[in-house]
Amino acid sequence: MAAKLTDVLAIPIGLAAGALALKLVVGAGGSLGVLPSMSLVDVLSSKIRARLSYGTRLVKVKKRGCYLLRWSNSGRDWYPARIHHAAIREGGPHLQYEVDANEIMVCDTTKKEIQAVAEYLTEHGPELPLYGRSTEARVRSGKLKFS
Repeated sequence: MAAKLTDVLAIPIGLAAGALALKLVVGAGGSLGVLPSMSLVDVLSSKIRARLSYGTRLVKVKKRGCYLLRWSNSGRDWYPARIHHAAIREGGPHLQYEVDANEIMVCDTTKKEIQAVAEYLTEHGPELPLYGRSTEARVRSGKLKFS
């Protein structure tokens, strides 16, 4: 039987990405998971909603502790991806990395937390606004049919 939201107990475990991180104890089975910090989810949701144009952009990056949060139109979900360190560029006082329209750079986090954020945003967060313009979205909504 799948755990329900009412079966979840959140226990503070410390600071992560500048905000309180929570460990989840789910149901009577006691399986554990990590809930992302809500301030991180709020920041990323805001960045996601601002993605209204196609194309690449340069963002600040650090050599360690950075991941990409990517949107998949076909999967209709968010998933974490590692950055390619060979693609990091010098850009004045900051290191820079080129991201596409479906990518959000997340730094000062862990692999576990970015995975939890991706899962949470897929279930509860915003879709990438550009998804609505995609072929996949139009087919799923019935607005586009192939003969």
